[in-house]
Amino acid sequence: DCSGLLVYLFKTQAGIVLPRTSLAMASSAAATVRRDELAPGDVVFFNRNGRGRVDHAGLYIGRGQFIHSPRPGKHIRIDSLENHYWTRSYSAAKRFH
Repeated sequence: DCSGLLVYLFKTQAGIVLPRTSLAMASSAAATVRRDELAPGDVVFFNRNGRGRVDHAGLYIGRGQFIHSPRPGKHIRIDSLENHYWTRSYSAAKRFH
């Protein structure tokens, strides 16, 4: 799932231990990043269910794109933050490095 991908990437590639869930990541003390200040490696959060609560996360890779695991059993993919669906559900970003 999305948080599992991020936990794995940060631990294996940067030696950084992240909280286990996307909601816990979003609620952490890590620095919040404005959308217009995103840098590769920042974690972007989404509220896809419309309930005001973070339920999805991805890794910003630059040029308005992020990598994520849409849901368990699906392939990891790259999407654009400019896509209407992701623009509408974008919630926040954190910098863990």
